[in-house]
Amino acid sequence: MTPANLRAIRLRIGMSFEEAASLLGYAPKTYGPRERAKSTNVFERDMTMLREVETFFNSFLDALETRPWDVLVGFMNDADFAKYEPELHARLRFNSVHRMALAVAQSFFGAEGLEVPIVELVPDLYAKWLEHEGKADDRIHREAWAIDRLEAFRTIPAPK
Repeated sequence: MTPANLRAIRLRIGMSFEEAASLLGYAPKTYGPRERAKSTNVFERDMTMLREVETFFNSFLDALETRPWDVLVGFMNDADFAKYEPELHARLRFNSVHRMALAVAQSFFGAEGLEVPIVELVPDLYAKWLEHEGKADDRIHREAWAIDRLEAFRTIPAPK
């Protein structure tokens, strides 16, 4: 494996340079030379860790693409992603990787002629919606909230 492979995986799954450094336990200044090196000496641990994220990224995409979605729910930051999708966060590690998966899935559905929007979950609005609806948080209710948000935006009258 070469440093170019390390960088290619990182970019393919939408992980930033800083996130890769954090995941692998390096300071960004220490990690940078690892991706730019000309040698083929990349620590097997580094490649293994990135490959694990990439493998789950690909299986997550496969799962997303098995059914047409009305909407895909994204998160505004890592904290919200970890709060609402702790198991997924543990595997994908960063909100940016999750967002890349959603964007790839959205593109896939677009190629199939389906328009599937990505809606950002807004925790305060979502909490009020859950309370109003008398529901508890889960993926199904997050999707229902997102659909309601889209409908609300579609019914806002245009300015005169």
